[in-house]
Amino acid sequence: MELSDKYRFVSFCRSMDCRNTLDSGLHMKGCGIENCISGRKTGPCRIYGWHIHIILAGKGVLRLKKQSWELSAGMIFVLQDGMEMEYEADQEDPWQYAWITVEGSRVSACLRDAGFVESPVRGCNCNPDCFAEIIEKILGASESSLYDELQRNSYLYELLALLVETGGAEKERKYTDSQDLYVQNAIQYIHRNYSHIRVNDIASYIGINRSYLTTIFKNKLNVSPQEYLVNYRLNKARQLLQTTDLSIQDIAVRVGYDNPLTFSKMFKNAFGVSPKYYRKDNRFVV
Repeated sequence: MELSDKYRFVSFCRSMDCRNTLDSGLHMKGCGIENCISGRKTGPCRIYGWHIHIILAGKGVLRLKKQSWELSAGMIFVLQDGMEMEYEADQEDPWQYAWITVEGSRVSACLRDAGFVESPVRGCNCNPDCFAEIIEKILGASESSLYDELQRNSYLYELLALLVETGGAEKERKYTDSQDLYVQNAIQYIHRNYSHIRVNDIASYIGINRSYLTTIFKNKLNVSPQEYLVNYRLNKARQLLQTTDLSIQDIAVRVGYDNPLTFSKMFKNAFGVSPKYYRKDNRFVV
């Protein structure tokens, strides 16, 4: 994309802000693309609204309270509503940046998910022109018509989605959520079919390989799928010993052990006594 060499700016008038009721929790006040002259300084001052700057070229410095950051192309900085700040273009290689100002109750959560938690600065993690292209589309929809208002809102969401996507937090959440879902589905499958399945059957049912299934079980439950399956079988056996008159051999088969001697050995390893003595001491105790 070829950006304009001349500073371009759009700031929506107050009446348009008032009409922008499509999402009162998230709306835009203005945006632009700016080529700064050498040493151009903004501030020190207090700002209102959330200001997102994507550095497209050159360098500059951001100062907040007692902290400062030397920034260059491919970086993003966010200025928080009510913050006292100052930023300045480099003397030798002044920066060019795209910017957008947003307001609303949902902005903070969006920017948190975009990776601005401990620091107001992060990398673009993609070509910064991707952000500038969206700003250019907003600049092209600057009329006060309902059509342009709808377009601006769609582009605002597109830009925030790109910020979240490239920020890492959303990817991590998706990864974590998928692990949780796999484990949940695996557990449900075990509870329904524990007497006649193997770990490979569990992995095949939820559509992942055995190695990955083992990894996520250890991450989430601190046990392997095999350990979880054995523990579930033996706890089911313990319940049957407590509450039924089934023979130990029948119970062994019901919980997945064709060989009662193997079952007895596994049971004693888990509970410290054989199934026979467990039943004697815990008869009908639920």
